[in-house]
Amino acid sequence: MFKVHVITAHDSHFAGGKHAFLSMASALACEGFEVHVVSVASRSKVLVHAGMQGLLPRLSFARPGVVSWREAQRLHHHVVLNDTEPAAAAATATAAGGSDSSINTPAAPVTGLTTELLGRVAACVRGLVNAPFPAAAAAPAEQEGQLEQQRLAAAAAASTAADAGQATAVTHSGAAAAAPSAESGSLTGLLQGAWVLVDADESQRLVVAPLAASPLEPAATTSAATPAPAGAPPALGLQTEPAPGGPSTLFETVVGAAPPRRCVALVQNVHFLPLGPSGTGPRSPALLAAWRRLGGVVAVSGFVAGYLQEHWPQAAAAAATAPAAATAAAAVAVAGHADVGAEEAAGAGAEAQGAAGGGAVEEVEAAMPPVRVVPLATWGVFGRQPLPDLSPAAHEALLAWRAAPAQRRAADTGESAGAAPAAPGKEFTGTEGGAQAAAGEAAAADASAPAVGGPAVDVAVLKLTPEKGCSVVAELARRLAGRVRFRVVAGDPAVARALEPLVVAGAVQLWEPQPSVTPVLQGCVAVLAPSLWLEAWGMVVTEALLHGLPALVSDLGGLPEAGMGVCPAVPVEAVRIPVDAAGVPDWAARQYPRQDVGAWEAALLALLLGTGAGGAGDCDADKQQQQRLVGGGSCGEGCQDAWRCVSVSGRRAALAHVGGARGYLRDMLVWLGGL
Repeated sequence: MFKVHVITAHDSHFAGGKHAFLSMASALACEGFEVHVVSVASRSKVLVHAGMQGLLPRLSFARPGVVSWREAQRLHHHVVLNDTEPAAAAATATAAGGSDSSINTPAAPVTGLTTELLGRVAACVRGLVNAPFPAAAAAPAEQEGQLEQQRLAAAAAASTAADAGQATAVTHSGAAAAAPSAESGSLTGLLQGAWVLVDADESQRLVVAPLAASPLEPAATTSAATPAPAGAPPALGLQTEPAPGGPSTLFETVVGAAPPRRCVALVQNVHFLPLGPSGTGPRSPALLAAWRRLGGVVAVSGFVAGYLQEHWPQAAAAAATAPAAATAAAAVAVAGHADVGAEEAAGAGAEAQGAAGGGAVEEVEAAMPPVRVVPLATWGVFGRQPLPDLSPAAHEALLAWRAAPAQRRAADTGESAGAAPAAPGKEFTGTEGGAQAAAGEAAAADASAPAVGGPAVDVAVLKLTPEKGCSVVAELARRLAGRVRFRVVAGDPAVARALEPLVVAGAVQLWEPQPSVTPVLQGCVAVLAPSLWLEAWGMVVTEALLHGLPALVSDLGGLPEAGMGVCPAVPVEAVRIPVDAAGVPDWAARQYPRQDVGAWEAALLALLLGTGAGGAGDCDADKQQQQRLVGGGSCGEGCQDAWRCVSVSGRRAALAHVGGARGYLRDMLVWLGGL
């Protein structure tokens, strides 16, 4: 399993892509597979990481330029040393931690990536694939026990979901969703031989920068004499230079070193892909050829699978000249529209090429590898289930919050706290639906008005960045100050500085990233996920539902899937990514369209007040609007409270989804065996 940045400074749970990747490795090792995680880092990063994790006695320098250790039984790490990595590149690489991370690194050859490093990565992958490995000694009981607990917890959750007759929320490409399974016994018999999995992350965007000097000095040779710990794999041969005209990215290198048709790409983030209007990977023929050589693609959501299928290239322009670059830019711009077919996109590129005065267009044999949706829940990324149900305390706080304005109004006017007057200028028929609508609008007016000694409820926003809707959250905090307080987790210092005035005013609570999401959610009544970019999934949304808290999400990417189809979704204007001169979307030039914050305010208040849009009236239009805001699920209790409905049905669906983990894994292994 290859991922560029596994040794990073931040907590793995905060970097969703890294957390999912390492959870995948642990889950496969727990099932009995021999798993080797290969990554790239500087020697200093490895030593700091090993010191903090207590790994120093386990480190092996038996292979030149590679540091290895065994984390648990059947789970090994191999870090290919890159001691030429510039400090700036290392810092930005740390910031770009995975599927949830912002893409802050430009696609420029200032990364310390050399042909020698590519050779070391290729040699490491080939050696691990080809070398026979001795049986590993037993892992420390504590680590092995943790893995076994994860497996048993998944089986127990699957059994609970099966007994409840719940279906999973995410379907798999080419097959129906697997029913949750609590089957025991190892699944290793379903897959034979050696396989290579490469994370389709920034490994596609880091381009070789030729250097005259070798990136590794005699220190690697000296350390090579260090004896390997018992159970370590044999030393690997070293290929110092790839062949002329060889790969220029780490992704190409790993695919080329893997056995034919036995390399699978894991796609956790569409923004790194060399495809479509949001993919910022280079459109080089070599990189696209590497994608065509894959045996298959594992997508973490139906959205990711659909993006791949929609934007798989039918033709690629040779970017040797400026006119050809204009051709590619036009083709990509047209292909960015969902209603434009591949033939029209290619035709637009040809027209632009002709207008520019010519240029060669190379037709690409674009056979697409098989794509399989394998949910993140497969790998136990959400922890041992069931997570604490926070909904009883949250609902109690919410009821007190709803009652406070009516109580103040009754005290001021002498009316009964249970009677809500109609909004000025609005007539109601006197029906039950009209009364509920009147109460809802009056409560909404009170909720959005400044508080006078009343309570405030907390809404959580996890890992806030500009791409994840920082502008929406800031404006909501200003509008709802005193009534709704936002608990924001932000690892970005720039975001923290931007929110500082709201923190001082008490409208925002700022939290540092936490190793567990439970302490962040305790005391909150909902989760807000107003992302403006294409999230592949949205782990925090599923985690909220597993805790019994509703989430309000944007309608982009995989967020509706992460909300199990029951969370309210608000339409947003996605981040615009202009293309550069080569026709590649330029993340550094991204633009943030103005958002309809009023729609977010109305939807959030409707959720918190439990009214939906305009109340739960009897007419069909009211019911349809309520269904759209509340989501596609039902709590089965016949309740009229939108918050309660999303809380109950969402947690039920999320538990069933997570409970199907072993069934998802079994089906993935069968799929791999058939490739």
